[in-house]
Amino acid sequence: MASNTDRDGLAEAAADNGIVRSSFSTYASELNQQMLAWRDRVGHIVDVLPSKEQIAGGFRGRIDRHSVGDFAFTDTVTDAMTLERSVARVSTDDRRSYAFHIFAQGKIATEMGMQKKRSAADSTEGLIVFDMDQPFRVERSACHMLTMFVPREVVEAAFPGADSIHGRVVERGAPLTQLVVNHALALSRDLPKMGAAQAAHELDAGAQLLLAAFRKQASLTGDARAAVQAAVMSQVRRYVEANLNEPDLSPSSVVEALQLKR
Repeated sequence: MASNTDRDGLAEAAADNGIVRSSFSTYASELNQQMLAWRDRVGHIVDVLPSKEQIAGGFRGRIDRHSVGDFAFTDTVTDAMTLERSVARVSTDDRRSYAFHIFAQGKIATEMGMQKKRSAADSTEGLIVFDMDQPFRVERSACHMLTMFVPREVVEAAFPGADSIHGRVVERGAPLTQLVVNHALALSRDLPKMGAAQAAHELDAGAQLLLAAFRKQASLTGDARAAVQAAVMSQVRRYVEANLNEPDLSPSSVVEALQLKR
């Protein structure tokens, strides 16, 4: 495995087990270089629109990325910022996946053409999806965001006319939202320790779980039902493993702690 770290806090490694990992942060840069470093890092995908204050006063951001096959997962913590994927950017970039943003903390406001959507004022956890083949503009508060990039064919298999979900928001409290957040947080913690086969399985399960949440189905079938069952069982397994030495560990305590139906 080869890796390096430069003055801007970039470390990249191409793993020989089929997972490509990279990490980047602005923390080691001079204050007046932090925003520019971040803009350079993500500029091949989305344009960062910095304020004068951010350029002069600094910008704190870090991102960890894991790629397996056609799937990618990122864990990002940043200060507030404005992002734009313009028509020009879409036309020059060949990325055509769907980006599912999972907000562990933070708020978002988006614009797609003449349409503007905002998260609820008190929402600190929620989901939003962007079709990378369409333009958008995003205003983000300081946030902790987990993003899954799902291949276009996977999304289109679940949604006829999949491009219509561009910019769709699933608010905190909606069915499956907390399960999605928990699964994404577990991925963030465990992906660095996984091999390629397990990582591919967990990312696919996460994608199906996200698609189920956005379909807002009253009764889930097929891949969506299987994804929910797999996510629940993974959550139960992690809780049991973490509490094996607790004398009061029982099926009832697991159900209560994870707020699951028996």
